[in-house]
Parts: sequence; C-alpha cells; structure tokens
Amino acid sequence: MTEERKDPLDVDQEAPQEKVAQQEQAPLEVEESVSTEDSAGAGKKGWTVVVAVIAAILALCTIVVCLAAAIAAFSGDGDEVAAPTAAPPPTRAPGQAWIVITEPDQGQVVDVNQPVQVSGKGAGLTEGNVVVEALDWQGNVLDRQPTTLQGPDVATGGEGTWSTELTIEADPGTAGRIWAYNPSPLDGSIIAEDSVEVSLGQTPSVESYIKIDTPGQGTTLDVSQPIQVSGTGAGLPEGNLVVVAVDESGDVLAEQPVTLQGPDVGTGGAGTWSVELAVPASGQTPGYIAAFSTSPKQRDFVATDHVQVTFSGEYTLEGTTWLLDKTIPGSEITALFANGQVSGSAGCNTYQGTYRSTRAAGRNTIEIGPLATTRMMCDEPLMDQESLYLAALEAATSYRIEGFTLTIVYPGGELLYYDKDGPRPRR
Repeated sequence: MTEERKDPLDVDQEAPQEKVAQQEQAPLEVEESVSTEDSAGAGKKGWTVVVAVIAAILALCTIVVCLAAAIAAFSGDGDEVAAPTAAPPPTRAPGQAWIVITEPDQGQVVDVNQPVQVSGKGAGLTEGNVVVEALDWQGNVLDRQPTTLQGPDVATGGEGTWSTELTIEADPGTAGRIWAYNPSPLDGSIIAEDSVEVSLGQTPSVESYIKIDTPGQGTTLDVSQPIQVSGTGAGLPEGNLVVVAVDESGDVLAEQPVTLQGPDVGTGGAGTWSVELAVPASGQTPGYIAAFSTSPKQRDFVATDHVQVTFSGEYTLEGTTWLLDKTIPGSEITALFANGQVSGSAGCNTYQGTYRSTRAAGRNTIEIGPLATTRMMCDEPLMDQESLYLAALEAATSYRIEGFTLTIVYPGGELLYYDKDGPRPRR
C-alpha cells in the first residue's frame, strides 16, 4: 500500500490561511493588554508630566536671573562696576607756568631790622624771570626786587629755584604780604604768581595798664568847681583812654576822653594823662572815678582803674538850666531861674516871668508868675502840652532839690526837672 503523496503546493496554500487567522487574532489581544495597563497607570503618567513642567519653569527662571545679573554687572557705559577709588593727586600739565614761595611761611613774623630772605621754586616762566614785592596791608609797595630761576632747563620751561632779599621799612607789627610773580614781556600781565601773608616785625610785648594818681582813694570832692583827675598808663591803643565820674546808682555824672602824653605812647610806650571833670551833684553823693581804655576793634577793655570817692556839692535853684522830664518826643521844655526872673522854652513858645522863693528846713516855697509867652502856633499836641505846663508852673507852691534833680510841686502834681548839662535820671 502506497502512501499518497501530497503536493508541496498544497501545504503552502494552507499555511498562509492559518497565519492570517493568527495575525488577525493577535492584535486584539495586544490592544486589550495595552488598554488595561493604560487605565492602571494613567495617574502616574499625569504627575510625571506636571513635575517635568515645573522643573522646566524653574530652570528658565534660573537662566533669567543669571542673565539679569550679567546685564547689571556690565550696564552703563559698558564698564564693569567696581568699588570707588581715591582720585589721583592733581599734577601740573606739561609746560604749565607756576611759582611757589617756600620762604617765608604763611603768617610768619619777619624781622625787618635786617634784609628779609625770600625764596621759592617755579617752572614754565617766560625767560625764567621772577619779581618779588613786599606790600603793607594797604597794598603799598615797600620793596621790589627782580630775580631769575636757577636750573639747567629753565630756559626751555624747566623747573628751577629762585631767591632774593628785600629791604623793608615798616612799623613793627605791620600786617603785610610777600608777592612773587612772572610778568609777560608783551603786556605786563601776570603769567604765574604766589603770595603769603606775614607780619612785618613784631611789636615788643608791653604790659597794658592805667593808674589813677589823683584823686586818692576815699577822697571827698568839691563839685562846685571842676575836678582834676590825672594818672599814668602804657600799652593803650593809640594812647587813648576815657575818664568818667559815676554815682552810687551807676549814673554817669561826667565823661571825658584823654590821650597819654609821652614820646612812645603811639607804639605802646608809657605816658601821663590829665583831665578835668565838671560833676553835677547835690549833697554828699557816694560814687567813683574810673579810667579805662578799650580795643578799637573788639571794644574789649584793655586796661582799667578806679577810685572810690564822695561828690560833695549842692545844687541851687539858680544858675542851672533845668530840663523837664517826660515831654512829647522831639520837644524840649526848660526853666532857668536867676535874679528873680524865670525863663525858658515851653515846647513851642518861649516864656518869661517873675518868681519868689524862700528856703527853709525841709520845705522851700516858691511863687511863679505871671508868665508871658510868644505867639507862635504849633501842632495841637504841642500847644496842649504847653498850656498844661504853664498852668502848673503858675500854680507852683514849693520845690525840692535831690541829687541832680529839681521837683516843683503844684496842686495835683509835680514837675520833675534835671540838669540839662548833667546825667539823665534812671527810670
């Protein structure tokens, strides 16, 4: 029995059908498997994406920050920002002309009793020339000397030194200035200059003092005649001093300026002084006489002296021009009693008339009038003041003199006067 042989073509024809069937089933199985895995891991995949996005944003921010820092570091003109450094000291430009005085120093006291040495440096000066002057505080030229820079390159503008001597005639202590300059040979303009302030000689140290020799301490002075006051002094500005008489209340009774007499008083030397004071006072008035000198600039006291005294005298009604106190500003009312006649100014018109007076212990009586006046017209306030004054004067009943004041009493009030040539009463 023989086996039936099959054609190979038959096998090949069946195989593709089986493979096709298997291939058609396989994708279904795979899709089912994938869909199952996606549903199980969907949440995990979503969080992974979020984390990745956040990381990308942070990286981008880092890049932006770095770029901003780089831009700030190289901002402006493109120069890198750096800590400030000290500016280099200024230097002279090449060829610049300059002069410096090295001797004497600023504010130095120079001895004018011998030639004054002046020296310095310079460069870039025309022909190397330097002119040196000494001037006083008013700008007056006391001496002028030319000199020349010394150095190997001064002819071509190089640096060199110069020196000269000045002969200065000035009072000791005169404020002055040393000036060095290079003038243009074309128009005389100043090309370079320098100056220093100096004192031309030193004023010898002199003790400043004032001494009152007369009157002596505790003296009683008769003021019916001028009081002689004298003394000595030294070291006073321009030799000047002032002498005053003052009462115990501080009122200045008399004042008189005076100058020291002597050959050297203008430069601080010693000298003598003398003055007469007309002191108005009544009764026994304690006080003092003082002499003082002040600085003409600061007005400070340079020297003083004083002696305690008593001014003895007596004002009388007659012989003094009495000035009424507390009148309208700019007006003046006066009264002068002499030989039974009273006269004066009533503020607008002048007046005159008669008076009678008696003196008694504790009370002096007086009767005034009738009074006659001129007929000038003034402003109404002055005319009213004048009418009231004349009416009070004609109604006067008594008077008293205390110190340097006169009080005339009338019904309802008093008229207070003081010596027109004496001190004003204190308020």
